[in-house]
Amino acid sequence: MKEAKAEAKETKKLKIIWDYIYKFRGLVICLPVIVAAIILAFQNAGRLPETVGIELLATGAFATQVSRTTAVLAPLGITGLCVVLTCLSKRTLFPWLISMFSLVLPILIWLINIYPA
Repeated sequence: MKEAKAEAKETKKLKIIWDYIYKFRGLVICLPVIVAAIILAFQNAGRLPETVGIELLATGAFATQVSRTTAVLAPLGITGLCVVLTCLSKRTLFPWLISMFSLVLPILIWLINIYPA
């Protein structure tokens, strides 16, 4: 009888721990995304030119020029918005996947400005 009560207490403790982890699952899966986004932002802040071209045309010219700050902070803001949605959403996987894909934006901006057509 005592063993059954002790086992029930252990099961209850494990359930409480699991519920606590499950409650903060969005934050746990977002930490690597946040770190990667900040690292990419710092790298792009150092290696992008003062004015950054976006919307590369077939002629090799850029349709739009933006400042380096905008080119660094815009992808970081998109990733941040996805992270907020992940933390607030009941279904955390979809916004998390979008935030993973949004990490490609700083790399694409850098590649377009380094290797224009």
